[in-house]
Amino acid sequence: MFDSVVPDINSSTHLLANNSVTGLGVNNNQLEKVAALSGTQKPFNNLALSPVFLEPLQVNELVDAAVGIAQQSLVDFFSKPDFSERMQIPFGDSFNLEKSIALAQAISNDNLMALSKVKVLSDDVLNGAFGAYDALTGKIYLSDSFVALHASNPKAIANVLLEEFGHFIDSEVNTVDAPGDEGEIFAAIVQGKAITEAELIVLQAEDDRAFITVNNQVVEIEQARKKKQGDFDGDGISDLFRQERGSWLNGNRDAEIYLSNGSWGFKNPVSLPNGSSFDAERVNLVFGDFNGDRKTDFIRQEKGNWVDGTNDVQLFFSRGDGTFNSPTNLSNSWNGNDVNLIVGDFTGGGADDIIRQEKGSMDKRAMEKLAILMRFLEGLKRVSISLPIQCTVKVPLK
Repeated sequence: MFDSVVPDINSSTHLLANNSVTGLGVNNNQLEKVAALSGTQKPFNNLALSPVFLEPLQVNELVDAAVGIAQQSLVDFFSKPDFSERMQIPFGDSFNLEKSIALAQAISNDNLMALSKVKVLSDDVLNGAFGAYDALTGKIYLSDSFVALHASNPKAIANVLLEEFGHFIDSEVNTVDAPGDEGEIFAAIVQGKAITEAELIVLQAEDDRAFITVNNQVVEIEQARKKKQGDFDGDGISDLFRQERGSWLNGNRDAEIYLSNGSWGFKNPVSLPNGSSFDAERVNLVFGDFNGDRKTDFIRQEKGNWVDGTNDVQLFFSRGDGTFNSPTNLSNSWNGNDVNLIVGDFTGGGADDIIRQEKGSMDKRAMEKLAILMRFLEGLKRVSISLPIQCTVKVPLK
């Protein structure tokens, strides 16, 4: 039904520990940098990822399965009598209706050539994007590590394909690129997900364009590069962290992770060990993807009378199954009584960074304030940021 999907042999393979080469994989070459950031002499053993390796035939079968799921979603969408009205949300009200109908017929007739042009590329080539669409060639690209990470969940891959197909539709039915990330908007509508007005404004203001180098040629793409808040298993769907407080703390189910099942429900909860140490009245939880693996990690930040100079601030990396690696202690000067931690990908590197903002008694010093900007993939850098209050943010070199 679809063309075979052949990985780029020169860029999508990874070396194993014995330097042998296999199909697609997830490597651990970032651990040295994470270790250097924390001041340890060697990588943390408990940070090691569990590599997933796929042979090319497995990749073909997996992507074909994801394409089939995406196509069925499109068939269902285009069979709705009001599909043209729904398309106005991502593509505007001036798109070519005749071409849209022709696309709908092609999908229904199992003749969708766009989704047959799927190619798996190295995550490095895609610069951390899950997927991308090249309007010049009509190709859809998927990240090798994203495919490998979702070897047991082709629906997650299908979600990215739907977004990239949204970019394809836009190039077919519009003479100019629709504003923002029309692919993500389209994928959400196809899947029946509600988009609030505020979310729509944000998505329509996004710039999802980027440039990558494929076969020594620089090409412009529209990319799917998003991290869902609270996505602890990296499947592109937000999960739930349940945190008890006060008199509810009894040593039983004090802190739990609920992974989404992708169908408006959750899997059985996973209890965090020593859950009482997550008392919401004495602990702030600061969430972010701090190592760039697209799974939500968190920082446990003590406050109030719990701040005692021991385990005041700890970093927990997600394992992707609702559990977390043993915590890494960060500086106690990051405690919740003295600082706010502001998370965001301020450097555009794919991993979340942190701004340390002092408050309270620590904020009554000179106009110069100390803040930390962390980038777990590349270590600490010295930067200077102009803030509205005319203070300087300094970052120590590692």
